Amino acid sequence: MEKILSVIIPTYNMEKYLNRCLDSLIIDEGMEFLEVIVINDGSKDSSLSIAKSYVEKYPNTFKVVDKENGNYGSCINRGLKEAIGKYVKVLDADDHFSTKDFKALIKTMLSVDVDIIFNDHTTINENGNQLSYCSNNYPAGKFFDYIEYFTENKKTIPYIHMHNVSYKRDNLLKIKYKQTEGISYTDVEWTFLPISVVKKAYYLNRPVYKYLLGREGQTVSKDSCIKNINSLKTLVLSLIQSYTENYKIVNDLIKQYFLYRISIEIVRIYRMYFIDLKDRINELIEFDDTIKHTNYYIYEYIGDLRVNKYIKYIKFWRKYPNSRVVISFIRLNILINNFINKS
Repeated sequence: MEKILSVIIPTYNMEKYLNRCLDSLIIDEGMEFLEVIVINDGSKDSSLSIAKSYVEKYPNTFKVVDKENGNYGSCINRGLKEAIGKYVKVLDADDHFSTKDFKALIKTMLSVDVDIIFNDHTTINENGNQLSYCSNNYPAGKFFDYIEYFTENKKTIPYIHMHNVSYKRDNLLKIKYKQTEGISYTDVEWTFLPISVVKKAYYLNRPVYKYLLGREGQTVSKDSCIKNINSLKTLVLSLIQSYTENYKIVNDLIKQYFLYRISIEIVRIYRMYFIDLKDRINELIEFDDTIKHTNYYIYEYIGDLRVNKYIKYIKFWRKYPNSRVVISFIRLNILINNFINKS
């Protein structure tokens, strides 16, 4: 039986959540078209045995790869080597799917032939209570040319979450897609370079993905971001490299999207140094210089970013990189701007 979808599940010490995650993939119709690949990334808990129990129950659907720890990107890369489905989707082990909406996704995949399928997602807390509903502003239930849609509507491509996409696997193979290994946050790469080969799209306006927020130790938490600041910097440099290597072969809309995604990740890094890592500003100076020598256009581009409509804070800081007064001034303006935006 040809598999229509391969779901890759990177897993590291997720015994608390893994049963819920895998249970959400058990559907009463169409399961024969599904391939679930659990990549156990050197877990020290019972994650591996939990995953193997699903292989025993559903040997035609579930598969486990047990490997040494190599972080998130290594799991995606290994999963892509194993995948045989027409489409590929990533599901984090602490998250899960809405089973009924996932069933609708499988049904949709069996009837369409596109480069990407979008779905909605919800954010939930530890108790499973919904915090938010995140939808896509695309033509629902219709085929559309992704680039033409934004060109005709004079829009830029919005921020794309990894929770919302399923890619045609052949396209990933064509671009020899590979994630950076040994660092966190490479889910950002999942919605970067692969978007450059998207043409035909379809939007299923159903909340397939349930994204957990607030888990202790979650990499998106402020403390984890500060702890893993070097991973974030490595991620940004990988995005800049992808932008540089593909600049001549992608259209202007994709270039704008690339710059937008790069700037979001860069802003996160600079603001952490200005607010939380002021005593390590020499690291930021070195990082800023690396960007300058890697891609001068992006270096200039981020210099024009503003903390508000008045202050080009990165360009201003570059004139006085070691000035405590300047850093304090920038920090104050960032905090004020954050407060205003939350109000």
